[in-house]
Amino acid sequence: LVPSRPYWRMVVLDEYVEGGFRLSPAVRSQLDRMATRTSRVGGTARFRPEVARWTFYLEAGVSRYLPLLGNFTRIQFTESQMVGINDSLKVVALQRDPPKMLAYRVAGMDFAAVIPDESLALKRQDPLLRELTLPPRGELASADQTRMNGIVTEITGGRELSAAVFATLATQWLQDRHGYGLSSALPPGPGDPLVRWMDSETPGHCELFAGALVMLARQAGLPARFVAGFRGGSWNGFSGSYVVRNSDAHAWVEIFDDAAGGWLRVDPTPGAQTVASENDDERGEAALLRIADNSWSARLESLRVFWYRRIVNFDQTSQIELARTVRQKVSVVAGRVRNTLDAFAGTVKSWALQPWDFGRLGLVAGLAAAMAGLVYSWKRYGLGWWLRWHRGRPRSVGADPVRREAGRWLHRLARLDAREGERDLRSDLQRLRYGSRASWPNPARVFREAKQVQRLRRR
Repeated sequence: LVPSRPYWRMVVLDEYVEGGFRLSPAVRSQLDRMATRTSRVGGTARFRPEVARWTFYLEAGVSRYLPLLGNFTRIQFTESQMVGINDSLKVVALQRDPPKMLAYRVAGMDFAAVIPDESLALKRQDPLLRELTLPPRGELASADQTRMNGIVTEITGGRELSAAVFATLATQWLQDRHGYGLSSALPPGPGDPLVRWMDSETPGHCELFAGALVMLARQAGLPARFVAGFRGGSWNGFSGSYVVRNSDAHAWVEIFDDAAGGWLRVDPTPGAQTVASENDDERGEAALLRIADNSWSARLESLRVFWYRRIVNFDQTSQIELARTVRQKVSVVAGRVRNTLDAFAGTVKSWALQPWDFGRLGLVAGLAAAMAGLVYSWKRYGLGWWLRWHRGRPRSVGADPVRREAGRWLHRLARLDAREGERDLRSDLQRLRYGSRASWPNPARVFREAKQVQRLRRR
């Protein structure tokens, strides 16, 4: 039931204004107006007896929008919350950002490739209402509008394509012209900034690729919307839980597919699976093994998940069970420690009461000399010998030296004020540190330029 590439939907942005997407005032006011204090929220997914239940622990300061994989049957909170829901966008929002960790349980969550939308499907079947179902395309100047029409014609060849085929061809067109970069500078000039970026060869991050695809799809007459949230995560085998971090933040697109009668997930970012499919997503134990995190940080993270599960829960049964289990475990461990100490003390006492000879005296003198040597070495050298030995050890094969060196240079340059002309260098370093190998520039050239910048700053 756990997908290997989960897309955690948080907010759907439907309005384009001045080069960026946002939640339209109508949708935002609807969420705020419909907000009611409740501990349960009902979704539109059909109830099934065998549905799985997901428990989320959302850290404070992330967002007031709840991450979900798609449609759901029911959401339950540990305590009453002011909650608003938009059924058409499948967005659930609190009245404000939670000031502390928020726990909620989701039943019947659906993470299919298509989110059904029966009302829009019926409207799209009516030729008179088909054009009215398009979201606003944004205020574009005539020159930008002409260029958008030209791009769509270049992609489609003047044909009317299905949503899946258009998404594939439009994504290929964007990726042929633009590489991936975490920090991207929009080309200067007049007109709409997103159209300028599409018309250039400047690298872009996920928001630019997603925004461009939404605009192209709408220009081609396909309803499309911008989705922001998180993609992926790691599987903590110690706690049996998914861990999603801020570094997993992502943006993608949902295009309405008339054939499927719902919103098709499309990820135009280079390196991602473009059009989602029911059969493409690996699931089950094999998927979890591929993304498993067995590091020491995962062990520590499992302790926090254990605390959340036992202390912050939806009823008092688990808390009572935890208290009873802890008391029993502490009693057993204390008894074992006491027995071990008693046995050790008895052994030492028996050994001390035996007749002494030169062998026993020599053993005691040797142990005392060894302890004195350790104390002297600690006072004389401290931890220096350990650090020298540790630095001389070979590094792990899994630690990529290029990524590690790029991280060092990003840390050094971060302490310096950014100057004109150094933006491309920092972008190349970020691609070496975080990007896929296919998007890497020449590492030797990038590191050489970084050294030159550091020398110039020292002068």
